[in-house]
Amino acid sequence: MQPFIKFISDNSFVSSCKDTQFAEVVGSWKKDCDSAFNALSLAGKCKHLVRQSLMVNFIYRVYHNEPWFLFIDYRNQLMHWLEKTLNVSSENDPMIANALRVSKMLLNMNPMESYLFPPINDMLVYLDSSTDTERIPSIADKGFYIPYLHFVSRISLYSDGDNKVVFKEDEFKYPVAAIPKFSFMDNYLFVEYQKIPEYHYDPAFLNRSIDMKGSYSKNFLSYLLCMDWSEMNLSQVLALLSNYALVFDANAIKPGNVALVYSKLWRTIFDFTGNIPVNIVCDIVYLKQIMNFILTLRSAKKVKIDDPQLVAKLIENGKETKTTEDEKLLIAYLEKVQSTTETSMEEYHAFKRSIFSHFEELEPSPGKRL
Repeated sequence: MQPFIKFISDNSFVSSCKDTQFAEVVGSWKKDCDSAFNALSLAGKCKHLVRQSLMVNFIYRVYHNEPWFLFIDYRNQLMHWLEKTLNVSSENDPMIANALRVSKMLLNMNPMESYLFPPINDMLVYLDSSTDTERIPSIADKGFYIPYLHFVSRISLYSDGDNKVVFKEDEFKYPVAAIPKFSFMDNYLFVEYQKIPEYHYDPAFLNRSIDMKGSYSKNFLSYLLCMDWSEMNLSQVLALLSNYALVFDANAIKPGNVALVYSKLWRTIFDFTGNIPVNIVCDIVYLKQIMNFILTLRSAKKVKIDDPQLVAKLIENGKETKTTEDEKLLIAYLEKVQSTTETSMEEYHAFKRSIFSHFEELEPSPGKRL
């Protein structure tokens, strides 16, 4: 049985197809992805596997290895194609062997494993769609696949039990990075990109973030901390995270899944009102990671907290009765600080005792009564 998701592609693959080509190419992949894959040459199969595996690896990282079941089905399809291709491939072609090995490592996201990836340059021939002679779905933005492949190859050297100190020689910069955003188009996953001024894998910064109890690990937020967010404020960064709320009904998400955080952000940022209950309670571990991410963005990346009410919603976490007295006062302060509503001295003192106390944009405006 074929999966619901037949392939993942950006718009360069779709927009390059005229009407008849669309019917022949996109239509054939949507109708029968097995036949479309089998029709490719061995080199074409390798290109498809590397591209799709890299994007699936990214999706699994976004959802902390617990993605929606449609992504699990699609990963299983890729594993099936990979095994078939391994059985017929020539071991005498190192390029083919490398591509298949990389695809297998990307699809095996066991946190206890460590892998030695080949140099990035050896992989670009499979990721760069300008070299295609066959109709193969594309993830063509170099601002995504070069930085992300660098990130994956560096963190793959560490198992979870290792001392996560980043080595100076791993420093890497890439201008105009790109972060994928997804939406469903019939039976395939459509990719758009959010452009970011720079990707910088900075060992000194990442090692400092360890000392600050920051987010350096193998997770998605660690990857985002390598980006230059200087042109954005906090609500814009969190709005980007909310793009991963592909399932809007919280009742359809497994309790404790990180997708609840994305859904909560989406509902809060876009002030969603509807007939689906909006009281979303997120796993405290993921909320702490988000809070560490916010604090690191503010302290190290100078991303201003322009929407304190959004932070208040995250602290409250849909269960006001379980918050401490100090948390209740802090929530009340953050909800009022940018409004004309009076803030009590108790609320202000709770703010000054909090982890947000050093951020000047959260101080009351001049003339505001306490």
